[in-house]
Amino acid sequence: MIEGKSYEAVNQFIYLGSQINSKNSIQEEIRLRIQAGNRSLFANKKLLNNKNLNAASKLQIYKSIIRPTVTYGCETWAMTGTEKIAYWFSREEYFEKYTDQH
Repeated sequence: MIEGKSYEAVNQFIYLGSQINSKNSIQEEIRLRIQAGNRSLFANKKLLNNKNLNAASKLQIYKSIIRPTVTYGCETWAMTGTEKIAYWFSREEYFEKYTDQH
């Protein structure tokens, strides 16, 4: 109770686009960021698969749209070694998946 008002206790909530939880764990936040990156990637799939765009243009799309979606709020993450490996692997996977010139 704060100043006579009751507030519901929750285990997790979204604040400024980042998930905060009672365990102070970032595993779920990383999962949500990767999921948001996948949505961003899917939304731009047509552009990234366009054979008329060169690799430099695709890289610019990746750097300006997809990567910021995944990395939003990462400055506050205190990651374990396993979390770092999963995070960096997913970052590289995004770009490599769509820059091959077939």
